[in-house]
Amino acid sequence: MDISSIIFKRGRGFTLIEIIIAAFIIIIIAGISIPLYIKSKEHLLGREAIASLKLISVGEKIYRMKNLAYVSCRCRDSGECGGNQGCNALLKTNLVTQNWAYEVRATGITFSATAARQGSGGYLNCVYTMADADDAPAGAGCP
Repeated sequence: MDISSIIFKRGRGFTLIEIIIAAFIIIIIAGISIPLYIKSKEHLLGREAIASLKLISVGEKIYRMKNLAYVSCRCRDSGECGGNQGCNALLKTNLVTQNWAYEVRATGITFSATAARQGSGGYLNCVYTMADADDAPAGAGCP
Protein backbone atom coordinates (compact mmCIF):
# COMPACT_ATOMS: atom_id res chain seq x y z
CA MET A 1 0.00 0.00 0.00
CA ASP A 2 1.40 3.37 -1.06
CA ILE A 3 1.55 6.22 1.52
CA SER A 4 0.13 8.74 -0.95
CA SER A 5 -2.99 6.62 -1.38
CA ILE A 6 -3.58 6.75 2.39
CA ILE A 7 -3.08 10.53 2.65
CA PHE A 8 -5.00 11.49 -0.49
CA LYS A 9 -8.18 9.41 -0.51
CA ARG A 10 -9.58 9.81 -3.96
CA GLY A 11 -13.27 9.58 -4.52
CA ARG A 12 -14.15 9.58 -0.87
CA GLY A 13 -15.57 12.53 1.16
CA PHE A 14 -16.73 12.88 4.72
CA THR A 15 -19.36 10.55 6.04
CA LEU A 16 -22.60 11.86 7.44
CA ILE A 17 -21.66 10.88 11.00
CA GLU A 18 -18.37 12.82 10.75
CA ILE A 19 -20.23 15.95 9.64
CA ILE A 20 -22.82 15.57 12.42
CA ILE A 21 -20.11 15.14 15.07
CA ALA A 22 -18.23 18.22 13.81
CA ALA A 23 -21.46 20.28 13.85
CA PHE A 24 -22.29 19.04 17.34
CA ILE A 25 -18.85 20.08 18.63
CA ILE A 26 -19.25 23.55 17.08
CA ILE A 27 -22.69 23.92 18.71
CA ILE A 28 -21.30 22.97 22.13
CA ILE A 29 -18.44 25.45 21.83
CA ALA A 30 -20.83 28.22 20.72
CA GLY A 31 -23.23 27.38 23.57
CA ILE A 32 -20.43 27.88 26.08
CA SER A 33 -18.72 30.91 24.56
CA ILE A 34 -21.69 33.14 23.59
CA PRO A 35 -23.02 33.62 27.18
CA LEU A 36 -19.47 34.32 28.39
CA TYR A 37 -19.04 36.91 25.63
CA ILE A 38 -22.31 38.64 26.52
CA LYS A 39 -21.44 38.75 30.23
CA SER A 40 -17.96 40.16 29.58
CA LYS A 41 -19.42 42.78 27.22
CA GLU A 42 -21.92 43.88 29.88
CA HIS A 43 -19.11 44.00 32.45
CA LEU A 44 -17.14 46.32 30.18
CA LEU A 45 -20.20 48.51 29.67
CA GLY A 46 -20.48 48.70 33.44
CA ARG A 47 -16.89 49.93 33.60
CA GLU A 48 -17.89 52.66 31.12
CA ALA A 49 -20.67 53.82 33.46
CA ILE A 50 -18.37 53.79 36.48
CA ALA A 51 -15.76 55.88 34.65
CA SER A 52 -18.43 58.34 33.47
CA LEU A 53 -19.87 58.73 36.97
CA LYS A 54 -16.40 59.46 38.31
CA LEU A 55 -16.01 62.04 35.54
CA ILE A 56 -19.36 63.59 36.52
CA SER A 57 -18.22 63.70 40.15
CA VAL A 58 -15.04 65.57 39.24
CA GLY A 59 -16.99 67.91 36.95
CA GLU A 60 -19.49 68.66 39.74
CA LYS A 61 -16.71 69.44 42.21
CA ILE A 62 -15.03 71.80 39.74
CA TYR A 63 -18.40 73.44 38.98
CA ARG A 64 -19.00 73.92 42.71
CA MET A 65 -15.59 75.55 43.19
CA LYS A 66 -16.43 78.07 40.45
CA ASN A 67 -20.14 78.65 41.22
CA LEU A 68 -20.40 77.76 44.95
CA ALA A 69 -23.13 75.15 44.29
CA TYR A 70 -23.62 71.85 42.50
CA VAL A 71 -25.79 71.75 39.37
CA SER A 72 -28.50 69.34 38.18
CA CYS A 73 -28.43 68.00 34.64
CA ARG A 74 -29.63 65.12 32.45
CA CYS A 75 -27.95 63.25 29.68
CA ARG A 76 -30.20 60.63 28.05
CA ASP A 77 -29.37 61.23 24.40
CA SER A 78 -26.83 63.24 22.44
CA GLY A 79 -29.21 66.18 21.89
CA GLU A 80 -30.08 66.53 25.56
CA CYS A 81 -26.50 65.94 26.64
CA GLY A 82 -24.92 68.57 24.39
CA GLY A 83 -27.47 71.38 24.87
CA ASN A 84 -26.88 74.47 27.00
CA GLN A 85 -28.29 72.76 30.11
CA GLY A 86 -26.83 69.32 29.32
CA CYS A 87 -24.18 67.65 31.45
CA ASN A 88 -21.53 67.90 28.75
CA ALA A 89 -21.91 71.69 28.54
CA LEU A 90 -22.34 72.41 32.25
CA LEU A 91 -19.73 70.00 33.61
CA LYS A 92 -17.32 70.14 30.64
CA THR A 93 -17.59 66.38 30.13
CA ASN A 94 -17.93 64.19 27.06
CA LEU A 95 -20.52 61.61 28.10
CA VAL A 96 -21.59 59.02 25.54
CA THR A 97 -25.27 58.11 25.75
CA GLN A 98 -25.38 55.06 23.50
CA ASN A 99 -25.51 52.59 26.42
CA TRP A 100 -26.29 54.71 29.48
CA ALA A 101 -28.66 57.51 30.53
CA TYR A 102 -27.13 59.86 33.10
CA GLU A 103 -28.93 62.08 35.58
CA VAL A 104 -27.51 64.37 38.25
CA ARG A 105 -29.71 65.71 41.05
CA ALA A 106 -28.20 68.55 43.02
CA THR A 107 -29.44 70.48 46.03
CA GLY A 108 -26.71 73.12 46.00
CA ILE A 109 -24.49 71.54 48.66
CA THR A 110 -24.87 67.85 47.67
CA PHE A 111 -25.40 65.87 44.50
CA SER A 112 -26.34 62.37 43.45
CA ALA A 113 -25.56 60.99 39.99
CA THR A 114 -27.10 57.90 38.39
CA ALA A 115 -26.33 55.92 35.27
CA ALA A 116 -29.17 53.69 34.03
CA ARG A 117 -28.59 51.09 31.31
CA GLN A 118 -30.43 51.79 28.06
CA GLY A 119 -30.40 50.25 24.60
CA SER A 120 -30.25 46.50 24.13
CA GLY A 121 -28.67 43.82 26.24
CA GLY A 122 -29.33 41.48 29.10
CA TYR A 123 -28.89 43.92 32.00
CA LEU A 124 -31.35 46.72 31.20
CA ASN A 125 -32.26 46.99 34.90
CA CYS A 126 -28.64 47.87 35.80
CA VAL A 127 -28.28 51.21 37.64
CA TYR A 128 -25.13 52.74 39.11
CA THR A 129 -25.34 55.58 41.64
CA MET A 130 -22.76 57.92 43.12
CA ALA A 131 -23.07 60.77 45.60
CA ASP A 132 -20.71 63.65 46.33
CA ALA A 133 -19.28 61.87 49.39
CA ASP A 134 -18.70 58.53 47.60
CA ASP A 135 -15.32 57.40 46.29
CA ALA A 136 -16.78 54.86 43.88
CA PRO A 137 -20.20 54.20 42.31
CA ALA A 138 -22.44 51.42 43.61
CA GLY A 139 -24.34 49.19 41.19
CA ALA A 140 -27.69 47.45 41.46
CA GLY A 141 -28.76 44.72 39.04
CA CYS A 142 -25.38 44.84 37.29
CA PRO A 143 -22.94 42.04 36.43
